[in-house]
Amino acid sequence: MINFSADADLHEWEYNYITSPPPCPFCNECAGDCVHVLLNIDKNANVCLSGWLYDLKMKEKIKFDISALIQEGHTPAISSKALQDLWQTAVDSFDPVYGIMNWDYISYYDLLDEHFKELCVIAYRYFSPEWGLDKKTVYDIYFAEKPEETIETFHHYIMDGLKMH
Repeated sequence: MINFSADADLHEWEYNYITSPPPCPFCNECAGDCVHVLLNIDKNANVCLSGWLYDLKMKEKIKFDISALIQEGHTPAISSKALQDLWQTAVDSFDPVYGIMNWDYISYYDLLDEHFKELCVIAYRYFSPEWGLDKKTVYDIYFAEKPEETIETFHHYIMDGLKMH
């Protein structure tokens, strides 16, 4: 099991091949879908399996706020690649008639990777044994003591990155 606490770098992996979600550090639930799961994601397919970010409603406010920036003609100078990709996908796909856009989930989840330390999120990586040793499915799971507040703070980081430049 790999623990990416505030003292660790999410991208410095040590592979201890566990094959199921680890217990929650807050309630010790082992199913990977307790109330503290922020995101449980299949990294190979970039598919969200469970957690607060699995619920599309949790992303609606940030999408609404980004669409408002696009409608205002905002053109930020962005230093983060993930934030730039998220913004560019939104701009390129924005439909001004309906106020809708495509959402770049990969970049959104990459931004979570970039900010997990500041968000006090505890993250782990685990693997599926189904493909054999050379082709494992990789999963990342993120826990937060107060997931709703964490998502709100995360979305503030995104908006600050778009507005301050």
